[in-house]
Amino acid sequence: MDTLVRPTVGTNGAARTATPPHRADVTVSALTGLASEILTDAKNLAAQHGDLLKAEVKETRNQAVMSVAAVAGGAGAAAIAAVFLVIGLVKMTAWLLPTLPEWAVWLIWAGVLALAGGIALWLGVRGFTHLNVLPRRTLRSVQESWSCLVNRLK
Repeated sequence: MDTLVRPTVGTNGAARTATPPHRADVTVSALTGLASEILTDAKNLAAQHGDLLKAEVKETRNQAVMSVAAVAGGAGAAAIAAVFLVIGLVKMTAWLLPTLPEWAVWLIWAGVLALAGGIALWLGVRGFTHLNVLPRRTLRSVQESWSCLVNRLK
């Protein structure tokens, strides 16, 4: 195999030829450079995955905070409205059905409101179950990067 000879200039200005590096030195140097490049890429990729994970966690946290605020605000307003509504409905029902005792009217409306409250509670819990707690995009990206890195090392 031909060796690459590079001309260089000596200290007196005369041309001379440089001896090529040994083949083993080139191979070790190339492998060291490749390993260094792979490690740098892996480090950069890990940093990008960390940033993606932070963004997904922040997004999920914001969704949860908004859901909790909406549920709390809605529950507070509904509770206050329910008190006034129940008093008004009981009075109206007692007026419309004077043969029923007042305790029976209160009991009827308590049952109706308990049913409505159960439905609202079920809807709220169902909303929380749809929250995506796991950072699925980050996990998928890490899996793809890992398989790419493993394939590159083969």
